[in-house]
Amino acid sequence: MFIDKKGKLFGKINIIDLCVLLAIVIGVAGVAFSVYSIKSNTSASDVFKKDSAREVTLEVGLQIKGVRDVTRDAIIVGDEVFTTQTNTSLGKIKKIESEPATKNVTTYDGSVYTAVVPDRYDVTIYVETTATKNETGYHGDKKVQFLFGKYYEIKTATIKTTPMISSVREVE
Repeated sequence: MFIDKKGKLFGKINIIDLCVLLAIVIGVAGVAFSVYSIKSNTSASDVFKKDSAREVTLEVGLQIKGVRDVTRDAIIVGDEVFTTQTNTSLGKIKKIESEPATKNVTTYDGSVYTAVVPDRYDVTIYVETTATKNETGYHGDKKVQFLFGKYYEIKTATIKTTPMISSVREVE
C-alpha cells in the first residue's frame, strides 16, 4: 500500500519526517495568516506616537475598602499621591468620600444580607492627574494605565495602600 515495512511513505519518505515537515508548514502558515489578517492600520509602536495621542486632565477615583478610621483620617486633601511601582507622582488628592464598609453575609438558611462592618470604612480618594489618551485608553507615566477595576499600590506622606480604580473621567 502507501506505507512499506520500513515505515516509509511510497517507499521514499519516512512518516515521522513527513509529520514534522507538515507541522512546520502549518505553523508558518498560521503565523503568516495572523500577521496579514490584522485589519488595523496601526502597529503597536504607532499607538504611543504623539500624533495619535493627546494629553488630558483626569479625575481618577481610587477606592480603598474596609479601612479603620485611623487610616481614613490620615488621608488629607491636597496630599501628593505616588505610585510605588515607579515612585512617580500621580497627582494631588482633590476630594475624599467615606462610607461605612459593608459585607455580604450568608445566614444558616442560605439568605444573603448586606451587613455593615463595625469600625471599618470604604474610602474613595479622587486624584487629579494628567494622562495621555490614545486608542488603548488613558496612560500616566511609564507603567501606569488607568483601567477601571485595576489595583495599584500607592503611597502618600501618611499612608501606603492598594486601592482599586473605581472611576476615570476627563475634567476640563
